[in-house]
Amino acid sequence: ASSDIVPYASYVQDRKNLVACSMCEIENYQPLFGLTTNEVQILKEYMSLFEKIRQCCGMQMSKYEIMRLNGCDMKKHVEKPDYPMCEQYDFTDIERKFEANP
Repeated sequence: ASSDIVPYASYVQDRKNLVACSMCEIENYQPLFGLTTNEVQILKEYMSLFEKIRQCCGMQMSKYEIMRLNGCDMKKHVEKPDYPMCEQYDFTDIERKFEANP
C-alpha cells in the first residue's frame, strides 16, 4: 500500500542530467553510499563500458543504432545528444574490458 512507502527520497535523479552526463551521476552517489574516489572511478569505468554495450547491442539498443544497422542515412542524426556513436567503438576490446572488470 502507498502508506508503506517512505515519505522522502535520499536522492532524486533528474533525467536531463542523466542524459547530459550519465557518468557524472555516479559522483552524486559517492556521499550517499560513502564511496571512495577509487570506488567511484571503478564504477565509472564499469558503467561506461556497460552503457556502450547496452546502447549498441541487444534488446535495449538505441533506435539510432537500429536505423544505422538497417542502412539508414544517419547524417541528420549524428549531431543529436543521444546519438550513441556505436560505429566508433571497438566492441571486441570493450567486451574484454567489461568481462575483466571487477
